[in-house]
Amino acid sequence: MNEGPLNRARLLREQGRPSDASDILVGILQENPDSDSVLAELALCEMSIQGKESKALESVRKAISLEPNYAFYHGIEALILLELRQDKSAIVSAEKAIAMDPVLTLGYVALSQCYARLNQWKKVEIFSRKALEIDPDLTGARNLLLIALRNQNKNEEHDHHLSGLLSEDPEDSFTHSNAGWSALQKGDVKQAEIHFRESLRLNPNSEHARDGLLNSFKSRSKVYSLYLKYCFFMQRFSAAGQWAIIIGLFIGVRIGREILNNFHPLAAVALGVAYLLFALWVWVASGIGNFIVLLDKNARFALKKCEVWDGIFVGGAIITGILCAIVGVFHHSLWLTVSILLAASCIPASMLFVNNSKKGKYLFGSLFAYLYSVLIAIIVATFTGNESFINSVSAMMQLGLFGAFISTWLGGIQSLNQRA
Repeated sequence: MNEGPLNRARLLREQGRPSDASDILVGILQENPDSDSVLAELALCEMSIQGKESKALESVRKAISLEPNYAFYHGIEALILLELRQDKSAIVSAEKAIAMDPVLTLGYVALSQCYARLNQWKKVEIFSRKALEIDPDLTGARNLLLIALRNQNKNEEHDHHLSGLLSEDPEDSFTHSNAGWSALQKGDVKQAEIHFRESLRLNPNSEHARDGLLNSFKSRSKVYSLYLKYCFFMQRFSAAGQWAIIIGLFIGVRIGREILNNFHPLAAVALGVAYLLFALWVWVASGIGNFIVLLDKNARFALKKCEVWDGIFVGGAIITGILCAIVGVFHHSLWLTVSILLAASCIPASMLFVNNSKKGKYLFGSLFAYLYSVLIAIIVATFTGNESFINSVSAMMQLGLFGAFISTWLGGIQSLNQRA
């Protein structure tokens, strides 16, 4: 086989043109359908094209079937499985690659990325260091080590490694993106924006940097900056640790209400209301941030279409709900009911538009549609004055509010809530 077209495809992929590269590779495969090296290269290209991750998995598995003992292919398989959010399978593939070739840096990097997805930062540190023992100049492993150090509060070592990376390779997009997130975690929004913009200049397709820049814009709001601090705090813990915190807080509030109720019932009510507001805030803060960015004529271009809808139906609904509540206090109780339903709808909405999980989209989308149906029915029932209809709609509303409450727990299940 002529290696020229394959080398050209590889160069195009490295230049950030995976679609052009895949076209060349498909042409090669028409003449050489059993070329494992071409199939593996095609898998790398398809992995970089949104919506083609499943095709990438097919390509690399065909390459593995042709050359099952080549560790590099199993490493690629691990990276693709990670893109498909099949984390446990990705770990198996990465471990298989390392078992076949103990000095394969791709295997350790893939394994580090797997554990980063699971927020197991100690393991990320261990495997990224192993990759660096083999290749001390491996930028990907050095950046993973930075993330692990940052999330373990090893700030001094983190800052030392970061300054070294920036001075040695100032043209690396991911390093600048990493530096941006580090600055954002420290609350230095201006410095974060500088690094994210530089990262996007070097690689306009960097989702890591785009998301960081968007969070920088949102952090101009004090409400959102508090939410981001909460996210950074929770990110330090694994899924099990996060659930322990959530359940512990819920139990603590229940016990606190019982204790306060013995002193003053209003104090117990105040604690319960504070907890409900906190739970609502956790889910709607990001949508409010998107709404704020949407109002900025320059920053709004950083939003994806799904984030625009998130801003409208989460942030916009919260603002509308507050206005309805004010009107309801002075005019008609109907508007208080409308404000409650709008607030409740924001919870499933926050897990609808920016969710990559098909199951989650169906579940939370159904609840979102149900709550808006109840909202319309409440308005119709109030204006028609039909007593039996009003009673029926009231029962539907209670069911919808209960569903919104349950959503705050279901949203913690990774298979149902995968941020886009």
